[in-house]
Amino acid sequence: MLDFLEKLRRKPEATRKKIAVAVTAVIVIVILIFWLVATVWKIEHIQGSITASSSLSSDISNFVNQAKSAAPNVSF
Repeated sequence: MLDFLEKLRRKPEATRKKIAVAVTAVIVIVILIFWLVATVWKIEHIQGSITASSSLSSDISNFVNQAKSAAPNVSF
């Protein structure tokens, strides 16, 4: 790595600027890809949570209705 940096220092300034722009562009693209993947995953995760919440509220509603219908049958 140090040898690469030494060779880079010996190159003309215009070449070093081109390399700097290329490396910066690659880093930005990699960060953008990670950001997009994380955003898509987060949206899918949130949608999954909403679906799970809807299912849970449906289950609770069914339980309450069953408990109400069973309550007259309970005797002490």
